[in-house]
Amino acid sequence: MIFRLLATSLLWLGASADTPLQGVFTTSNNAVNEVGVYSIKQDDGSLEWVGAYKTGGLGYPTQPVTGFAAWTGSNCISYHVWNKQQWLLASNEGGENFESSLSIFKINKDLSLELTDNVPAVVGTWAESVTGVNNRACIHGTGTTVLVNCFKITEEGKLVDKYEYDLEVNVLIDLAIRGHSDAPSLQFSPDGSKLGVLFKGSVNETWAVSRTFTDNNPEVIEEGAFYVFPVTDDGYDEPLKLEISANRRPYDFVWSPTSTRFWTVGLPTGLDPTYQTDAGNIMAVDIIDGEFSEIGHYNYGFKAGCWIEYYNSYLYASNFVIADDLSIFLTNDDGSVDLSTKFDYSFGTGTAPVDLAISGATASGVNYLYTQLSAVAQIHAASFKDDGNLTEIGRYPIPGTGGAGPDPAEADWTFNAGVASTLSSYEELEALFAEPTSAPTSETTSAPTSSASAMSAFGALAASLMVLLL
Repeated sequence: MIFRLLATSLLWLGASADTPLQGVFTTSNNAVNEVGVYSIKQDDGSLEWVGAYKTGGLGYPTQPVTGFAAWTGSNCISYHVWNKQQWLLASNEGGENFESSLSIFKINKDLSLELTDNVPAVVGTWAESVTGVNNRACIHGTGTTVLVNCFKITEEGKLVDKYEYDLEVNVLIDLAIRGHSDAPSLQFSPDGSKLGVLFKGSVNETWAVSRTFTDNNPEVIEEGAFYVFPVTDDGYDEPLKLEISANRRPYDFVWSPTSTRFWTVGLPTGLDPTYQTDAGNIMAVDIIDGEFSEIGHYNYGFKAGCWIEYYNSYLYASNFVIADDLSIFLTNDDGSVDLSTKFDYSFGTGTAPVDLAISGATASGVNYLYTQLSAVAQIHAASFKDDGNLTEIGRYPIPGTGGAGPDPAEADWTFNAGVASTLSSYEELEALFAEPTSAPTSETTSAPTSSASAMSAFGALAASLMVLLL
């Protein structure tokens, strides 16, 4: 037993000296926009503040509807890996004058960020969602129309070769409900072959100002749609378009791991006879031979379904206000949703859950779910149970909130926007940051051993001991 403990302790000492960190990211959305970084503790998924890094762009902290950060849109921060480097994209909403832009960072091993570029993007609209895959980065913005801008990422992290697509839709713009009737989400498919853009339609939603659901006859300005842009070597082909009733209010979507299916989540109105009044809904759709095939739609009660994630055959839909919870559903092999399996995970009244992020597997093989609680300016951390339910780990304040955040010296981040996490597993990060092997020279063999290399060798010795003793 003593030998087992000794070996384990030695392994821990060697491994902890210079290991890559997994993180969770959010944006301040202040006039001087910043990205906040938390590290994920490997043993339990809890969060520890790392620091804040300026994006070089403008946020939009002057929220006309006070108390909620959700009006800033969703998915405004995105993580991916390309060319043996972790990248982080962040949208900058641009303030009242539509000075929107896109920022890109390199993520270092210790989770510090290096800003490599900030470029004007979707100018004339408010920037919202971003997404990245391989050497591609895309952003959308909403104003009187919806613009999509895409860039190529150079090895140095510069954003070049801008591509622009105008959805040419009619968006009702009212500063009182800024950004509420728009395209809240765009995402590359996991295999990088498709770019999905969701436009939820434009509806004169008078309830959005009063936060009541008494108006069941909103005026439809423009119907909603889901666009799929095929990704080519040279850019993007003309998109496929699936029309969606604006009365479904599709807020967000998530791809399946196979990149051939997606689910949307939304909150419809009483004008659509297919749906019960003010019911949260999920729509499941396959893409087969370049055609859309709707699997089904599913009402799940008096919920404000706004954001959605997929993990291990379960869908996690965050329900903004009204219920302040997550609705969790098991999906079948054909993509249909089994409503009989639905159960709810509550965050508590007045928390207003919005954006979601699922981490890559930690060293122990565990994934975690992180949820932005916009009304209380916190990030909620949870672990997954085998049945899809969650176990709370903790709630972590964003900077400056009431002076109680992790870094009170930072400006108040009450209207922070979005949450993302390291999608790479711990093992993948170890491989990403592994030193290239080379034959030793006389100079390297005669040089003094650094503390880092000594610890690395010590870790290898400890690992060998552990194998022998266990």
